[in-house]
Amino acid sequence: INNYFLILALLLLDNFNYAQSTCNIPQINAAMAGAGFQPLNVPGYPCALYFYNPNETSNWNTAQNQAAAVGATLLTVCNQAENDAVWQAAVAAGVTGGLWIGYSDAVTEGSWLWLDGSNCAFTNWNPGEPNNTSDICSTSGEDVAIMQMSNGRWNDVYANPGLPGLAPAQYASLVKVNICPQVTPTASATSVCIGDAVQLSASTLFGSAPYTYDWANASTSIGSGSPLSYIATSDVNLTVLATDQYGCTDSEI
Repeated sequence: INNYFLILALLLLDNFNYAQSTCNIPQINAAMAGAGFQPLNVPGYPCALYFYNPNETSNWNTAQNQAAAVGATLLTVCNQAENDAVWQAAVAAGVTGGLWIGYSDAVTEGSWLWLDGSNCAFTNWNPGEPNNTSDICSTSGEDVAIMQMSNGRWNDVYANPGLPGLAPAQYASLVKVNICPQVTPTASATSVCIGDAVQLSASTLFGSAPYTYDWANASTSIGSGSPLSYIATSDVNLTVLATDQYGCTDSEI
């Protein structure tokens, strides 16, 4: 037993309040304002800040790139209550027309995915949608979604209409900054001998990239980064702390 080290199953800690308390909210608001985003008042969702970008574009990828540049993603919606809350906040802010959201089936037709990695089954399509219409504007079909301010429902549209001379529709965008990141650590082996090296890695969802990773054995730091090579010892209580660009954190043991 003395020469054998077992990496235990990783247990997710509930660090919701901790993550929130470390986020630099003024920095987030300043970054968003500097990029032209306007805040939306959406109460009841403490793990997210919501904004809209009034700068219209006909290109969904452009809208997402503008969001990603400040650590946000186009909007993810996981239930009817959130959809209605965001829609009503946007209407109250005077937003009209349609707005880009972060939903796409560009990878596999008919398999819609959220940009931030959320596994949400909720949808709020208009009747008859998505219909994946193809015409002269796009031979690839309608692979992304907008939320319509007229009723809060969604419609699939072209990601990048191919003939800008035809004056394709321009949309503003709804975006979300997730402030409760979730880190998932992994190890190259589930059991190793004392003195052997283990590769430790981590990935994070629902924060603002880039991330830093700090590893510790109990209260003693063993290094930073991902991946990280660690020499197994007999007394192990490994923890990784993930920190996003705005100081939002999550840890797992």
